[in-house]
Amino acid sequence: MLAPWHEFENLNVENSVLQLQKYAPDVLLVFGTGKLQPDVIKIAPTACLNLHGGNPEFYRGLDSHLWAIYQEDFVNLMSTLHHVDEKIDSGNIVFQSPIPLTPRYPLYQLRSRNTQVCLEMTLRALKMLSTGEPLPAHKQQYRGKYYSFMPSTLKEECVQKFERLAPA
Repeated sequence: MLAPWHEFENLNVENSVLQLQKYAPDVLLVFGTGKLQPDVIKIAPTACLNLHGGNPEFYRGLDSHLWAIYQEDFVNLMSTLHHVDEKIDSGNIVFQSPIPLTPRYPLYQLRSRNTQVCLEMTLRALKMLSTGEPLPAHKQQYRGKYYSFMPSTLKEECVQKFERLAPA
């Protein structure tokens, strides 16, 4: 049987906050969500964690992997698990992992690999928490630029850069 679930357009609305409080979770984990308000962040006493597709010290916000490719910054094609704070993608980093790229790897599969890496980091963090081990966390050294959705006109350029510059 699946755990109960609820769908909300926005986690910050009162109805959502009340529902989350009813469950009294120890940990909240978000992936692909918008900015969370303090009322949501503080619901989970152990941790409120975000899975970010990219390196928030250089790329915060949306389409982080695409912006890294657009900047030809393949070093920052990674996934990050970090604590949520009141700013966007600026909380202490728990884990970071590069996204494994193989020869002739198509860009359209990057999201799948990111999700796989995020799942591995999530399981690692939850296992640590279940044994009472504290999560590692280090403060971000830099505050990355905030990026919004990448315009479709630039996405084709990313595909070409990725094909040309990704490891062959």
